[in-house]
Amino acid sequence: MVVIDGKILAKLTLALLLTAIASCGSKGDTEPHGDTADAYAIVVRWFVDNYASIDADADVKQVVFVEALGEGVGIGLETQVAFVAASDSFADVRFIDDRAQAMDGDNVRDDVILLAIGPAITDGTMAIIECDQVLSEGNVLSWTFNLVYSAELWTLTSAPSPRA
Repeated sequence: MVVIDGKILAKLTLALLLTAIASCGSKGDTEPHGDTADAYAIVVRWFVDNYASIDADADVKQVVFVEALGEGVGIGLETQVAFVAASDSFADVRFIDDRAQAMDGDNVRDDVILLAIGPAITDGTMAIIECDQVLSEGNVLSWTFNLVYSAELWTLTSAPSPRA
């Protein structure tokens, strides 16, 4: 059995705590990381710019319904709130649990965009977001968005690519 003096144990514990605290604070100060909500907003912005169903000069924003891409997949509540706020200048983003809210029969309502968005796979400086654009119950376009975080904002690395 090894017996450690109480003073030595206290000093070791203090040293470990100080090391842990120092390592937690240093990375964030030197390496900027983008907010995932802002990356999602870039994806919505691309759809609004390319598939808006309202006149760009209208006094209303494009309504974009967002649902989870896949069972058990979702965007956390805090991220949803930040996502809506980040999109507010160009879209009225609404999260839905029931696709019927965005549908007119089998088709998506004429005045909305319906997106099924997957989780952002990100390291804070690069992100991949998969997204389905629902046109009707049987007509879905699948997209992959690659983004990079630089100069304090997310940008697309290239036009999104369709997925099979």
